[in-house]
Amino acid sequence: MYSLRQIGQDIRKVTRGLKVLGWYLTSKDHCEVGLGLLSAAPSAVRKGQSSRYVIKIANAGRQPLVCRLTLQISTLTTGEPPAARYAQLTRSLTMPPRMGSAVVIDYDWIDRACCSIDGVSSSLDEFWRGYLDIPQLCAVTALLHDLDGQQLDGLTVYQELTG
Repeated sequence: MYSLRQIGQDIRKVTRGLKVLGWYLTSKDHCEVGLGLLSAAPSAVRKGQSSRYVIKIANAGRQPLVCRLTLQISTLTTGEPPAARYAQLTRSLTMPPRMGSAVVIDYDWIDRACCSIDGVSSSLDEFWRGYLDIPQLCAVTALLHDLDGQQLDGLTVYQELTG
């Protein structure tokens, strides 16, 4: 049996939920593109051995979207970026409407980087690499920007550089 107090609590919860739903439905903040996955293999890397990064991007909008995908590898030091940045790989993309794409980047942590988009080989627009000589934990971040430089989404995973 429900008491009047329990029914009152349930009504307040439903009312709060309806307010949040109403705010969400009237919000001007629309999410039409996003990163659905960032995977890095292996979790422990060594310079000269290839690491594979898989990034899945979805465009839920009704129009094609031109954007830039950046894979940024940074050390977890106290330095401010770009001082902590070790490598940056960038590729421009045109995302078809209401579709997703898989971008695969193979990087050997020295000077070789290969990219493919939905299984088709493609070159990187930019590839920058700094110097890193000691084993440490690194943050690998996928960033998605529009052409104005506005960040649309980002995901981070961590890899251990072992030597």
